[in-house]
This record gives sequence, structure tokens and C-alpha cells, in this order.
Amino acid sequence: MQKWEYCLVAMNHAKKRSLLVEYKADGAQRQVLKRDKSMGDEDYADAACRKIGALGLEGWEMVNTSLTSRKGEKVILRYMFKRPVVES
Repeated sequence: MQKWEYCLVAMNHAKKRSLLVEYKADGAQRQVLKRDKSMGDEDYADAACRKIGALGLEGWEMVNTSLTSRKGEKVILRYMFKRPVVES
């Protein structure tokens, strides 16, 4: 049976930060995605976009996106990814 691992990239426009959340059997691991000026990042969203590109190169497939809004304003964008677990 195929096994999968999952992760999420979230851009929180209200808090002006981006997160990577990796879902593991022993719980979720969260990492704040920091802006890297040397990579040309202007803000938290650039850091998230860079991570999304890197995930694709690492074999992750985007499987869902969602938007939470409040009073018509974008608040949180979520990008869900999965990839097959490689068993050794």
C-alpha cells in the first residue's frame, strides 16, 4: 500500500508571516519561513513562494489550496502538498 507524507505552506497576511508545517506520525513540526534578502525576498510572501518552488523540486506535489478571508480581505493562503514515502 502506498504511504504518503504531507506538508503545508501557509501565508498569513494579517500577521505578515509564512509557515511550513510538516505532518509526521508523531505530530506536526512548524517552521517560520524567513525572508532571505540574498535570494531577493522582499517580504514573507517571497519566502513562501521560494519554498513552494523548492518543494516541487524535492518531489512534493501540490494537492490543494485554500483561502480564508475576513470581510473580503485575504487573510490566510494555504498550499497543501504530498509525496510518496520512500521505504528503505
